[in-house]
Amino acid sequence: MEAEIRVGFPVRPPRADATTGAALPEAAAALADRIRAEATRLGFDAIGFARAEAHPDGGRLLAWLAEGRHGTMRWMARDTARRVDPGAVLARARTVISVALSYYRGG
Repeated sequence: MEAEIRVGFPVRPPRADATTGAALPEAAAALADRIRAEATRLGFDAIGFARAEAHPDGGRLLAWLAEGRHGTMRWMARDTARRVDPGAVLARARTVISVALSYYRGG
């Protein structure tokens, strides 16, 4: 079964370890390489992978928001649980993939 990744190329989910359900390291690394290559092909300036787990400094963000330090960025104070834990967005997520694109193109 193939899953369609939003960047537009088909990817087979990595085979999993039968005892843990975790992707085999070589399969996960190969998939990450394919995603990196596609992000580069699409013109992204950077790509990163992180575990989809609560951030250890999430409490600091919540305190910062409670103090009103986000100023006029009211959107930051909405859905605070989603800002500190990707599991609150997608419960079964294992990895967060982030891409960056600089809007500055010189001149």
